[in-house]
Amino acid sequence: MPLPAKKERHVNKLVWLILGVLLLPLVAAAQDLSETYTAPDSSLAFDYPAGWSVDDSRVTIGLASPDGLQIAILNPGAASRVGEKLTAVETLDLLLNFTQYPPSEITTVMVGGVEVARATYRQGGEREGLAAVVRYATTETGVVVGVAPAEQLAELESIVLAVAASLRRGDSPAEATPEVTEIAAAPLPAGVLFQDDFESGLRDVWAAERGEPAVIQDGDNAVLEVEGDDSLYLTSGVDWTDYAAEMRIKVIQPSGIDGLIGVRFDPQAVTTYGAYFDDDRIGLAYFYGHNDMKLLSSSRVSLVAGQWYTVRLQVKGSMMELYFNNRRINWLTSTQFDRGTLTLYAAPGSAFYVDDVVIRDLRDG
Repeated sequence: MPLPAKKERHVNKLVWLILGVLLLPLVAAAQDLSETYTAPDSSLAFDYPAGWSVDDSRVTIGLASPDGLQIAILNPGAASRVGEKLTAVETLDLLLNFTQYPPSEITTVMVGGVEVARATYRQGGEREGLAAVVRYATTETGVVVGVAPAEQLAELESIVLAVAASLRRGDSPAEATPEVTEIAAAPLPAGVLFQDDFESGLRDVWAAERGEPAVIQDGDNAVLEVEGDDSLYLTSGVDWTDYAAEMRIKVIQPSGIDGLIGVRFDPQAVTTYGAYFDDDRIGLAYFYGHNDMKLLSSSRVSLVAGQWYTVRLQVKGSMMELYFNNRRINWLTSTQFDRGTLTLYAAPGSAFYVDDVVIRDLRDG
C-alpha cells in the first residue's frame, strides 16, 4: 500500500537525519551500560556505557565514546510518526530502502526479553552500518544506528542492541542492563525461504495490511486467526519469484466462508495471484486491490467447519498450480505478476485459522 504523502515526508526527513550522522572513524567500545539518559520532556530514556557523552541538541541524539565511537538514537517524535502503523521489521526495511543502502537480511533478536529488529548494511568503502528498531511502548518506535569498520562491527553490535533494548519512556522504571540471549529466527532448512508454526506468537515479519490478525490458542496449538476483513503479508518476501507456499487452514464456521491465500503479492499495488475459497469451491484468481477479483478457475470442494486442510499454492515462471490436500486441482499459465510475497485475507463476516506455513524455493527445482 503506498505511503500517504504526509507519512512519506516524515520518512524522508528521518532518512536524511540518519545519513547526516555517524561519519567519524570508530574504535573499540566499552561493554556495560551503567549510565542513563532521560529526555527533558520524559519522552524517552535509555542506558549507555560509562564515560560516553550525550549530545541531545539535535533531533538525532548522539552518543560518543572517549575513543570516538558514535551511535545515534532517533528521537521518538520523529521515528514514531514513521513507525506508528508499522512493525519494527517494516520500519527498518523502509528506512534502509529509502537510504538505498542494501541491507543484509533483517532478523529479530531477543535482548533481555525485548524483541529488536536489526540489520547490517554497507555504508561505503570498508565501513558497515548496523541499524536496530524496537517498539518500546504502544505508540513509540525507537531507531538506533551505528557505523564502524567491518572488523569492529560485531563489537559495536552488542552495544547498539543493548541501547535499543533499554529504550523506554522517561517516566518508566529502568530495567537491568540487557544482554543478548537468543536469536528469534532460527536457521532455515535448505531450500526453505520461510516457515512459521506461530508457537512464538505473531512475529514482526508479518505485517497487518488491514485489521488486526492475531495468534490465538486452538486447544494446545497456537494458530494464526484471520477474520472479518483482516489482511496480512510477509514483509521478507517482496522479491520472491518462484516458490511454493504450503500451509494448513481450518474454517471455523459452517457457512459464509470467504478467504484468500495469495502469492506474488505486491503490498504497494495490492495485487496478487490467489487461492480463493468459499463455502463450496476453491480456485485460482487475480486480485487487484481489495474489492476487484477475477476468478480464473475453480473446483468443487466441501469445507467442513473444525477440520484442517492442507493448501499448497506454487508459482514457477508463468505456471501457477493449486494443490488441495496434496492433490493438484487447478493450474494455469499467466505472466500478470512476476514477483511478490505471501498474503492472507478473510472477507468481512468470514474467519479461518492458519498453521504450519512453509515457503519453499523453486528457483532451482
